[in-house]
Amino acid sequence: MESTQTADSQRAVSAPDDLTVAEVIERLVHADPDPFVCLRELVQNAIDANGREIDVGVVFEPDAAHGEPSPDDLGLAELAVEDRGDGMGREVIEGRLVRLFASVGDVEPDRIGHLGTGFVTVFALDPTLVVVDSSWRGEHWRVLFDRDRGYSLRRRPRASFGTAVRVFKRTRRAEAEALRAAAREALTRWCKHAPATIRFEGELISRRLELDAPCTVTIRDDDGELVVGHPEGGVGSRGLYRSGLTLEEGDDALFPGVSFKVSSKRLHRSMTCEVIRDVTYERCLERVREAIDLRLSEQVFTMLEAHVWSSSVADPEAHAARGEYLYDAAIWHVRRSSRLPLGAEDRAAFRSPAGLAISLGTVRRALERRGVVFYQPERSPLTDAVEDLGHLVIRLGADSPGRRLLDALDGQGRVLSVAERYCMPLKLTAAELEPWRPLTRALAQLVVDAGGEITGVEVGRFAYEGSSIADAPAITQEHYGDLSERAKARGRGRQLLTRLQALVLNGDLPELQALAKLARGEPEFAGYQLARLLFIGARLDPRLDASLARLTVERRWKRTNR
Repeated sequence: MESTQTADSQRAVSAPDDLTVAEVIERLVHADPDPFVCLRELVQNAIDANGREIDVGVVFEPDAAHGEPSPDDLGLAELAVEDRGDGMGREVIEGRLVRLFASVGDVEPDRIGHLGTGFVTVFALDPTLVVVDSSWRGEHWRVLFDRDRGYSLRRRPRASFGTAVRVFKRTRRAEAEALRAAAREALTRWCKHAPATIRFEGELISRRLELDAPCTVTIRDDDGELVVGHPEGGVGSRGLYRSGLTLEEGDDALFPGVSFKVSSKRLHRSMTCEVIRDVTYERCLERVREAIDLRLSEQVFTMLEAHVWSSSVADPEAHAARGEYLYDAAIWHVRRSSRLPLGAEDRAAFRSPAGLAISLGTVRRALERRGVVFYQPERSPLTDAVEDLGHLVIRLGADSPGRRLLDALDGQGRVLSVAERYCMPLKLTAAELEPWRPLTRALAQLVVDAGGEITGVEVGRFAYEGSSIADAPAITQEHYGDLSERAKARGRGRQLLTRLQALVLNGDLPELQALAKLARGEPEFAGYQLARLLFIGARLDPRLDASLARLTVERRWKRTNR
């Protein structure tokens, strides 16, 4: 056996002058509130030694009493971390493992482990014994650390492949099981993105740097690796990693609505286990901003374009949920920046009623040129007429996520429903109009007799798909069948007597159809009833009503007494 030493017997080369080595060690041991952070440090050391496969596990060996398990369930728990890396010779063990602040990083800055300072964190578990076995170039060594952190270095007769660190702790079976669960959880939290194959009792723990989000972008370059994405639900998170090993994770306040993970060999933690906010840190955040504003933005609109052209027949609910997610992500980028990358600006984000692609750039140009953009859920003669005027019409529902994207693009209330602004009756053929002639002539004559200036009475179809006047009894128009603004096409009240326009009746309304039948025998009375109907919703002047009734009776008497 080689000579025994204690860690206190050596002065740390970088320790502050006003602290003893024991005090420095104590601070390092308890620097992180999570004692299982030692697993991250041990994995770091293994990766430094080119370990590409790392196995971790916990076993419990109960004490034996007369060949049977101890009745008080006491025993020895063993937490083992084994790698298949380069191993350590005596020079490395004495110069770096057991001597604090002498690190691989001093010679090779790109390596992430601080062999001595990292290893000392195993003592946060309050172990009974720590055993390190390692071999290198024909040297086979075992280092034993006792509870007081004293150590002894011994030769071993047999070689080991790589390095094995075993932490022993006197405990009960239940506590050993709790140790197993905590070790697995900590290994997953601290080492899940480590650049090595890491297993816990055979279960694969390590995985690629990725986000649980439908839309993500991954960038790999000389600075490291980062991934950004829009999480479902919109709650962002952050993750900072040093070459894949966790430095900091949590809810992200910098980019609400976006999750990101950054792994860089240049990120560091302080001795108080906080990420150092230095130039490197700021550069990492700048890379995240660039990725969000360029690559992620382009990816969102690429996926949105694919969604716009996809079908919802197979699974309408899933299709709708996908659209909700993508439009919300698109809204996030529109609100973040007034101008998007060309790759995003020119992607199809909507479709016209006829099915043509419409991009955000098209919408912006329409707002600048015409001052308004229209939407409607389905194509109809009304939307065709509005498009014929040169307006941009988008096929969307009033409460759809696409409509919210339009509002985000505009922000000035210039996005309107076609049905909210316009109306248009469909003309009837001459044959279809013929049964209505007695009623329309009677009404026209009554209005003229009352002093009105109506130019004629027509009948149209109001109840077609997408119509905005399906329930209206009538509208007024300068020219029968044209597209009209709803605000100017009111068909009720005293304006019927004062507007020099055509009155167009709703030929689809059952009440008017009944009056048309009545007009075949009693045209004057049917015309009078229709005149009263058109005043519903406006105050009917009793004197006007009396005048209309008198005129009706007079006109009927003349017809029947010729």
